[in-house]
Amino acid sequence: MSRQPSPKPLKLESEPLWKEACSLAEYMYGKLAEFPEEEKWQSENKLRTEANNLLYFISQGLGNASPSNREYEWGLARRSISALKTIYRFATRQKFIELEPEIMVRLDGLLKLIDVEVAKAYADTEAYNKQDMADWRKKYELAKKARS
Repeated sequence: MSRQPSPKPLKLESEPLWKEACSLAEYMYGKLAEFPEEEKWQSENKLRTEANNLLYFISQGLGNASPSNREYEWGLARRSISALKTIYRFATRQKFIELEPEIMVRLDGLLKLIDVEVAKAYADTEAYNKQDMADWRKKYELAKKARS
């Protein structure tokens, strides 16, 4: 029997992390037209992919009921925002697009919020595993007594 917690009711549209990820993804999509033609399949594609990944993994992190899976999804969201910030900064240094400092600040802010979720998911996984091990030990001791 699974001790998996029941998922909390979720309305993604009301989640601040999801809202900010959507806003940043939409912003990044708005920058795609500024890329030179020779970057359509390189930097532009990477920016688009990481904006999509960020939104996707935040949605999965918010929607996943399994503590260990949430830890994984939030780790991927963290990886995606790091990559998105890197390619955004790179594109501005290459003069493909213009840097907006507010966007860098927002990316950093979202990274901090994701880090909070990573820590929560890690703590939830640890607590779940500790309880699971305690339950297993209890069953083991009962089985051991029954054999004596």
